[in-house]
Amino acid sequence: MKLDKIVWIFRKESPVWVAYENALSNEEVATILTYGKQLKSERGIVQDNNTQEFKETPLRRSKIAWVYPKPETEWLYKKLNNIILEINVHHFNFNLLGLQALQFSSYKSDEFGHYGKHDDISPTDLLRLNRKLSFTIQLSGADEYEGGNLFIHSATESDLASKNKGSITFFPSNKLHEVTPVTSGVRHSLVGWVVGPEFI
Repeated sequence: MKLDKIVWIFRKESPVWVAYENALSNEEVATILTYGKQLKSERGIVQDNNTQEFKETPLRRSKIAWVYPKPETEWLYKKLNNIILEINVHHFNFNLLGLQALQFSSYKSDEFGHYGKHDDISPTDLLRLNRKLSFTIQLSGADEYEGGNLFIHSATESDLASKNKGSITFFPSNKLHEVTPVTSGVRHSLVGWVVGPEFI
């Protein structure tokens, strides 16, 4: 992994986010886009913190589809696993146990697609594993849509994540983040979460 492809933003002793530029080639991005657009999509929903039920809410307007480990996606999971291990060792040092299924997301301007401020740390299964490291892979070029900015929030500042096609932005899953409304075009991304024991 070339160090000139890594951008990291630190606040005090730990990184708020890390961007790995050009992590995926244009050909790899095109392969993911073709595959993702063929999947059956559904409207993105949000988990209610009180009832733990998932439901539609104005907080989120997007279409999603799940990208599971299969022979045709094995290359992607292997590549991401290697990148995650490298990024975690050098920047986060979290206790991580596994990667969840990837989510192909589409934010469309005719719906003012967006996702308001939220975090990703809800327990994911009976083992009470939590999402600890979140990441977003930019599949659309910055010139293909307007709006749709991914902001990662810290206590005092908000940072705009990379909009370069093929980049991967990593951040702790307990960080508030949002995607602002898309006002023109469509923003496609691939989202993932790495789980582990809860933060101490």
